[in-house]
Amino acid sequence: MFKYFFIILSLVFLSGCTKTIDANYQSGINISNNVLENKKIAVHEFEDLRAWIDTSDKKSPSFIAQQGVWRFGLSYQGTDYQKISYILQDIFINELQSVSADAFSFDKNLPFDYELKGKIINFEFENETGFVTVTSKRHVSLQLTLNDNLGQPVVYNEIFNEVDRENEGMGILHSTNVKKLLQNQLKKTITHAIEKFNIEVAKQGVSQVIVSLNGKTINTINNGFIYESYAMTMK
Repeated sequence: MFKYFFIILSLVFLSGCTKTIDANYQSGINISNNVLENKKIAVHEFEDLRAWIDTSDKKSPSFIAQQGVWRFGLSYQGTDYQKISYILQDIFINELQSVSADAFSFDKNLPFDYELKGKIINFEFENETGFVTVTSKRHVSLQLTLNDNLGQPVVYNEIFNEVDRENEGMGILHSTNVKKLLQNQLKKTITHAIEKFNIEVAKQGVSQVIVSLNGKTINTINNGFIYESYAMTMK
């Protein structure tokens, strides 16, 4: 009897225990001098580079915390253990739409003005247990690249990072940590990223200026590039 008990107990510790927590994110940000309005932005699913994620385990890409043998993942839009890479893609689409961009999931058959690619460096919370109190650490770090439709980088591999350590007294619910991670650290990270996209897109000079001289078009400026071309003359 005891032999079987220890076998079962060993299997539990080897495989670990998992639990999923609802992820509810409220989109909506404001940026100044918005030039992203109506821009078609294709958002790729993010690449998960977190070292402690085991991609051979179908639940692992959903994990945002570990405590002893326990691993905690996220439920999102009715799907348990949804991949963080997908969640971030969807949230970025929603937030870009909140600033009136025409954002959508990347599809090679759909045209776009810009495409967004992301890498997940950190996306997690951790409870640091002291002698009496618990300190919660919540960390979001994303590496983002925004390319135009010619493949030229507007923002290249820039890291957007938000981290917070908060004394939570005697303890904190994991669901509260998830809520704070999403609405505080993630919200700030996305806001800073979209503000950066807005600034860099504005710098490109997306308007087109055409000057014609004797049938030759010069100084044609499009997305920051200068071209020369010949205009057709009707006879």
